[in-house]
Amino acid sequence: MSSWIPTLFIALIIVTAISLFMSRRGRGFAAATASRGYVEGTMTVTSAALGHPDRDGARHCTITGTIAGPDSSPAEVYGRLVIPAGSVEPYPGLDQPVVYKPGKEDSTWRFGTLGDSVG
Repeated sequence: MSSWIPTLFIALIIVTAISLFMSRRGRGFAAATASRGYVEGTMTVTSAALGHPDRDGARHCTITGTIAGPDSSPAEVYGRLVIPAGSVEPYPGLDQPVVYKPGKEDSTWRFGTLGDSVG
């Protein structure tokens, strides 16, 4: 039997396990949609610290803000993310659209709207 067949089988099992793990943690490859439990809200940035741009112009950012939405009370959130080159850099007082799962705002928020491909 060829040695590449067991290697391919093991690789398939590893990829499947990683995919299942990511989908359980809410970081799957699919877009955030209302049917997946996400809602739209607004984040008011209270603090933002931008790093130096990398060679592609993207910047690492540490951000704090308050998320307010239709079905939840305001929630303080914190996160580290990468701001792509050419995007609006966050600053205190900026209102940004976000999507999140109600009751889990602190761990599931992302910039964007339900119409965007937010994964």
